[in-house]
Amino acid sequence: MWKQPNQFNTEPVFQNCPSCSEEFRVSPSRIGKRVYCSRGCYSEAVKGIPFANVKHMMANKAKSYSVWKGMRKRCNNPNEPAYKNYGGRGIKVCDRWNDYTNFLEDMGEPPEGLSIDRIDNDKGYSPENCRWATKLEQANNRRVRKDAVTH
Repeated sequence: MWKQPNQFNTEPVFQNCPSCSEEFRVSPSRIGKRVYCSRGCYSEAVKGIPFANVKHMMANKAKSYSVWKGMRKRCNNPNEPAYKNYGGRGIKVCDRWNDYTNFLEDMGEPPEGLSIDRIDNDKGYSPENCRWATKLEQANNRRVRKDAVTH
Protein backbone atom coordinates (compact mmCIF):
# COMPACT_ATOMS: atom_id res chain seq x y z
CA MET A 1 0.00 0.00 0.00
CA TRP A 2 1.34 3.45 -0.97
CA LYS A 3 1.64 5.76 2.05
CA GLN A 4 1.53 9.50 1.43
CA PRO A 5 4.06 11.65 3.35
CA ASN A 6 2.58 14.00 5.94
CA GLN A 7 2.74 17.80 6.02
CA PHE A 8 6.00 17.83 7.99
CA ASN A 9 7.79 15.99 5.19
CA THR A 10 8.56 13.04 7.45
CA GLU A 11 7.68 9.42 7.05
CA PRO A 12 3.95 8.81 7.49
CA VAL A 13 2.96 7.38 10.85
CA PHE A 14 0.40 4.60 11.11
CA GLN A 15 -1.28 3.20 14.18
CA ASN A 16 -3.87 0.50 14.82
CA CYS A 17 -7.32 1.57 15.98
CA PRO A 18 -7.84 0.41 19.60
CA SER A 19 -11.40 -0.58 18.72
CA CYS A 20 -11.25 -2.40 15.37
CA SER A 21 -7.47 -2.86 14.94
CA GLU A 22 -7.65 -1.21 11.49
CA GLU A 23 -4.35 0.48 10.57
CA PHE A 24 -4.73 4.19 9.83
CA ARG A 25 -2.56 7.27 9.43
CA VAL A 26 -2.09 9.55 12.43
CA SER A 27 -0.48 12.92 12.95
CA PRO A 28 2.96 12.65 14.55
CA SER A 29 1.64 14.76 17.45
CA ARG A 30 -0.90 12.01 18.23
CA ILE A 31 1.61 9.16 18.54
CA GLY A 32 1.08 7.26 21.76
CA LYS A 33 -2.36 8.81 22.37
CA ARG A 34 -5.61 6.89 22.16
CA VAL A 35 -6.93 7.78 18.71
CA TYR A 36 -9.53 5.99 16.61
CA CYS A 37 -9.95 5.39 12.89
CA SER A 38 -12.71 7.20 11.01
CA ARG A 39 -15.08 4.21 10.77
CA GLY A 40 -17.22 5.25 13.74
CA CYS A 41 -15.13 3.42 16.32
CA TYR A 42 -14.83 6.54 18.49
CA SER A 43 -18.61 6.80 18.79
CA GLU A 44 -18.83 3.14 19.77
CA ALA A 45 -15.98 3.47 22.26
CA VAL A 46 -17.56 6.39 24.15
CA LYS A 47 -21.10 5.01 24.42
CA GLY A 48 -22.14 4.96 28.05
CA ILE A 49 -19.35 7.28 29.23
CA PRO A 50 -20.75 10.34 31.04
CA PHE A 51 -20.68 13.25 28.64
CA ALA A 52 -18.47 15.39 30.87
CA ASN A 53 -15.59 13.11 29.88
CA VAL A 54 -16.23 13.23 26.13
CA LYS A 55 -16.04 16.12 23.68
CA HIS A 56 -19.25 15.97 21.70
CA MET A 57 -19.18 16.04 17.93
CA MET A 58 -21.74 18.86 17.96
CA ALA A 59 -19.35 21.20 19.79
CA ASN A 60 -18.80 23.52 16.85
CA LYS A 61 -22.12 23.01 15.07
CA ALA A 62 -25.07 23.30 17.42
CA LYS A 63 -26.18 26.42 19.25
CA SER A 64 -27.71 24.16 21.92
CA TYR A 65 -24.23 22.87 22.75
CA SER A 66 -22.98 26.41 23.46
CA VAL A 67 -26.05 27.07 25.60
CA TRP A 68 -25.49 23.81 27.50
CA LYS A 69 -21.82 24.57 28.05
CA GLY A 70 -22.53 28.13 29.24
CA MET A 71 -25.28 26.98 31.60
CA ARG A 72 -22.95 24.43 33.19
CA LYS A 73 -20.10 26.97 33.47
CA ARG A 74 -22.31 29.53 35.25
CA CYS A 75 -23.43 26.91 37.76
CA ASN A 76 -20.25 24.86 38.29
CA ASN A 77 -17.19 27.06 37.75
CA PRO A 78 -16.34 29.50 40.57
CA ASN A 79 -13.89 31.24 38.19
CA GLU A 80 -16.70 32.09 35.78
CA PRO A 81 -17.71 35.79 36.22
CA ALA A 82 -21.45 34.93 36.29
CA TYR A 83 -20.98 32.16 38.90
CA LYS A 84 -21.94 34.47 41.80
CA ASN A 85 -25.44 34.88 40.30
CA TYR A 86 -25.88 31.18 39.54
CA GLY A 87 -23.84 28.47 41.26
CA GLY A 88 -22.82 30.94 43.97
CA ARG A 89 -26.43 31.32 45.04
CA GLY A 90 -27.31 27.63 44.75
CA ILE A 91 -28.55 27.38 41.15
CA LYS A 92 -27.67 23.92 39.85
CA VAL A 93 -28.06 21.94 36.65
CA CYS A 94 -30.18 18.81 37.14
CA ASP A 95 -28.30 15.50 37.02
CA ARG A 96 -30.01 14.49 33.78
CA TRP A 97 -28.58 17.54 32.02
CA ASN A 98 -24.99 16.74 32.92
CA ASP A 99 -25.21 14.77 29.67
CA TYR A 100 -25.57 17.01 26.62
CA THR A 101 -27.59 14.46 24.68
CA ASN A 102 -30.28 14.50 27.41
CA PHE A 103 -30.34 18.31 27.36
CA LEU A 104 -30.75 18.27 23.58
CA GLU A 105 -33.49 15.62 23.81
CA ASP A 106 -35.44 17.66 26.38
CA MET A 107 -34.98 21.18 24.95
CA GLY A 108 -34.14 20.69 21.27
CA GLU A 109 -32.29 23.34 19.32
CA PRO A 110 -33.18 26.90 20.33
CA PRO A 111 -35.49 28.67 17.88
CA GLU A 112 -33.90 31.70 16.22
CA GLY A 113 -33.69 34.69 18.57
CA LEU A 114 -34.49 32.74 21.74
CA SER A 115 -32.27 31.74 24.65
CA ILE A 116 -32.64 29.52 27.69
CA ASP A 117 -34.72 30.89 30.54
CA ARG A 118 -35.54 29.49 33.98
CA ILE A 119 -39.24 29.94 34.69
CA ASP A 120 -38.63 30.18 38.45
CA ASN A 121 -35.37 32.07 38.98
CA ASP A 122 -34.85 30.54 42.42
CA LYS A 123 -34.82 27.02 40.99
CA GLY A 124 -32.13 25.33 38.90
CA TYR A 125 -31.90 24.27 35.30
CA SER A 126 -34.19 21.28 34.61
CA PRO A 127 -36.72 20.25 31.95
CA GLU A 128 -39.67 21.37 34.07
CA ASN A 129 -38.15 24.78 34.88
CA CYS A 130 -36.65 25.82 31.53
CA ARG A 131 -37.95 27.18 28.26
CA TRP A 132 -36.67 29.04 25.22
CA ALA A 133 -37.59 32.70 25.67
CA THR A 134 -37.20 36.08 23.97
CA LYS A 135 -35.10 38.86 25.50
CA LEU A 136 -38.30 40.65 26.54
CA GLU A 137 -39.68 37.53 28.26
CA GLN A 138 -36.38 37.14 30.09
CA ALA A 139 -36.30 40.80 31.10
CA ASN A 140 -39.79 40.42 32.60
CA ASN A 141 -38.68 37.29 34.44
CA ARG A 142 -35.71 38.72 36.36
CA ARG A 143 -35.36 38.36 40.09
CA VAL A 144 -35.38 41.49 42.23
CA ARG A 145 -31.87 42.03 43.54
CA LYS A 146 -31.43 43.43 47.04
CA ASP A 147 -28.75 45.90 45.85
CA ALA A 148 -31.09 47.20 43.10
CA VAL A 149 -34.07 48.00 45.35
CA THR A 150 -34.67 51.70 45.86
CA HIS A 151 -36.86 53.23 48.52
